[in-house]
Amino acid sequence: MKKFISIIISVMMLSTLAVGTSAAGEILFQDGFTNGFLPANWIVEGNLFFLDDVTDAGDPCLAAYSDGVICQMEFRDECTSVAKRFTNCAMSTDVQVRDFDRDGDHKVGLWWRDDFYHDPNGEEAREAGEIWNFQINFDDMTARLEVQGEEGPRAEAPVSGIEVGGDWFNMGWKIVPGNISCYVDGEKVIDYASDEIAAVYDSPILLMNDNLYVAFDNITIATLDYDLFGEGETDIPGTDAPVSSNDPADSNEPADSDEPADSNEPADSDEPADSNEPVDSNAPADSDTPANTNNTAATNQNKPQGGNSATTGDASFVVIAVMVATLGCAAIVKKVNAR
Repeated sequence: MKKFISIIISVMMLSTLAVGTSAAGEILFQDGFTNGFLPANWIVEGNLFFLDDVTDAGDPCLAAYSDGVICQMEFRDECTSVAKRFTNCAMSTDVQVRDFDRDGDHKVGLWWRDDFYHDPNGEEAREAGEIWNFQINFDDMTARLEVQGEEGPRAEAPVSGIEVGGDWFNMGWKIVPGNISCYVDGEKVIDYASDEIAAVYDSPILLMNDNLYVAFDNITIATLDYDLFGEGETDIPGTDAPVSSNDPADSNEPADSDEPADSNEPADSDEPADSNEPVDSNAPADSDTPANTNNTAATNQNKPQGGNSATTGDASFVVIAVMVATLGCAAIVKKVNAR
C-alpha cells in the first residue's frame, strides 16, 4: 500500500511539473490602469487622454474625446528605467467606441514604426521607416492596415459584431520582419506580408483616435510565442523571426524623473503643427485643449478578458494524459500487490 501511495504522489508531482513547464511566451508590458495613468508607461502631458475612473470606479480605463488623437508610450530612456519600445511582438487592447464626437472619419487603431530609433543625447536620432496603422473605420465597418501618408490601405477586411455605443471588443496585431497580422476579438482579419516590414528597431506602439469618444483598457504586449489571441497552437508569421528581447515593463513602476514629459511626439523634424483634424503625418498632434469631460454619451459594458495562456490546450492535454497514466500505474500496482 505504501508503494502505491508513493507512486501516486510521484505521478502527481510529475503532472504538476509537466503542466508548469508547458506554458510558453512572456508578457513584456501590461497596463490595466488600476494604478492610474502612469508617466512611466505613457507620455501623459499634453496628449488629452484621461483616466476614466468614474464610469466604472472598480475598473478604471483610459479614455479620450476627439481632441485626444494619439496616446503615446513613454519610449524615452531618460524618462523611465524601462523604455516602452517593441518589435517582433504581439499586442492587444480592449476598446469601447462610446460615441461619434466630431464630424470626419471615425476610426480607432494602433500605430507602430518599423525603423524607429531615439538617442536621448541627440547624437544619432532617426525615424526613417514606414509608419504602420491598424485601424477600424466605424463609418463602413472595415479593418485596414495602412502605411501613414499613403492613399488607400495595404490590406482591408470587413468586421462585424462591434458597434458604436456597444460592448467592449478586443483588437491587436503581431509584428515581425516581413509580416503584420491584425486581429479583432481573437479572429485574424488581416495577414499582410511585405519586405518593407523591416522591424529593424524597437518602436513605441501608440493608441489612435479619430473623431471618437473612445476608451482603452487591458493593454498587453507579449512575445510572439504567447497565445494572446486564443489561437491555441502558437501562430508565428515568419518562423525565422527572432523573439523580442525587451525587458518586461512594470506597469506600477514610477517615473525615474520628476520632470514632466515635455513632448507628446517622437523626436523628428517631420512633426506636424497643432491641429484637431485627423493626423496624416508622421507624428501625433499636440494640443493644450482639455478633454471634454462633460460628455456622458455611453457607459462601460463588461470588458472582455485578456489573452489566453499560450498553451492552455496543451496543458489540458498533459493533465488528461497524466491522469490516464496515474490510473494505469494504479492498476499495475494493484495487480502487483495482488500477486
